[in-house]
Amino acid sequence: TDMGTSIKSDCAAIPPFLNGGQIQNGTYTLTKVSDVGSFTFCNNTFSAVPFQGGLVISSGPDNSSDLELALDGDMTGRRSFSWNATPTKSSKSPLAIDQTCSSAASFSLPYNVVNSSALGKAAFEIEAPYGSAGASAVYHFEMN
Repeated sequence: TDMGTSIKSDCAAIPPFLNGGQIQNGTYTLTKVSDVGSFTFCNNTFSAVPFQGGLVISSGPDNSSDLELALDGDMTGRRSFSWNATPTKSSKSPLAIDQTCSSAASFSLPYNVVNSSALGKAAFEIEAPYGSAGASAVYHFEMN
């Protein structure tokens, strides 16, 4: 997985609406990480940290997608995850996730597929854990 260049996280007091979409196979590079918090947290407590990451999406069995995610947050060491993701039949958020690596777990994650003419390429956003204490962030990946 291409880890791309290092970026700094930001803070979003108003997270984007993650309404799903048709997931596209491909290799993506992390281009933005937005910690989701209150206005008070974003203005007074949030501290930006560096991230690098990549994502490979491929077709899986039974109308699912295999997501191979590699993240290096805080530049403290790369963490890799393998997820089998199944959107609802109408491609609506959230994805039903079966984590096959690093430990077995099942959970749901909100996601969004962006096909922007301004970007000129597809993008994939997913809200997933960030840091500790149950925090989350929106991870924005752009297709290579």
